Amino acid sequence: MESIMRIQNVSKTIGRKKIIDNISFELRQGEVFGFLGPNGAGKTTTIKMIMGFFSVDEGDIIIDGFDHRKKYESAMAALGGIVENPEMYQDLSGRVNLEMYARLHDGVTPGRIDEVVRLVGMEDRINDKIKRYSLGMKQRVGLAQALLHRPKILILDEPTNGLDPAGIRELRDILKKLAHEENVAVMVSSHLLSEMQMMCDRVAIINNGRILKVLLMDEISNQGNRTPSYFLTVSDPAGATKITASVEGAEIVRTDEVGFEVRAAEDILQKIIFDLLSKKIVITGISQMKVSLEDAFLEITGGGMHIA
Repeated sequence: MESIMRIQNVSKTIGRKKIIDNISFELRQGEVFGFLGPNGAGKTTTIKMIMGFFSVDEGDIIIDGFDHRKKYESAMAALGGIVENPEMYQDLSGRVNLEMYARLHDGVTPGRIDEVVRLVGMEDRINDKIKRYSLGMKQRVGLAQALLHRPKILILDEPTNGLDPAGIRELRDILKKLAHEENVAVMVSSHLLSEMQMMCDRVAIINNGRILKVLLMDEISNQGNRTPSYFLTVSDPAGATKITASVEGAEIVRTDEVGFEVRAAEDILQKIIFDLLSKKIVITGISQMKVSLEDAFLEITGGGMHIA
């Protein structure tokens, strides 16, 4: 996929504190890119620099081929986004809010307004006043507003805050559709590990203003030097666990009434299988456990970070 935005050696100091410390990453067209870290890690500060709300002390931001500082208006033309809560006129309808915002951009037709309203699933309520909307509805209209001018990049800062599970799922589906069907580059900041795993194609993990790692979601299961974990379904879980615990290099993770999970290298697993079979324990299933984003996160950070 083609790179549409590059963050190159960017730093930001506020007061005497270095909030962002020499970070670099890229955003690609057609992907949902997760910006993951605890509250206070530097996510919002980075997004505000990209959106032009904060200046960049050091480094470069290149958006759609334009230098963020030298060609600001050209760079901003490629961006749409919501930072914190979408700002709208509460006593006006969702449609009127969109019509007013559309005047800030050339070429946004009434047909385009109808198109984004359908995209975010607000056809039935778009003529109601904003003050009658739930938080999820406001987020949808804010998303429609950000999409009006057909941006190549969509940036959302903690977009699931305050949403119920149904609202989170709906937003996730919309963002994945935008990326994978409309070729929009979507960047989402969050501290919600499970949600990011379901939504994103890649994630960058940030803490204390530094990027610790950028990962493809498909690579999570092979993250770092993590020893693979397997679940063995056996005829005698208690006996099998006792035998396995005596094998050097094997780590029992958990056990239940049908089997046990063990962390072991492949050659160690083969020895475990041999030892169990030699003790007449029947093995009816072996499955490798999928490593979650949370597992990878804890390994990368050494377990020292707490997600709020």
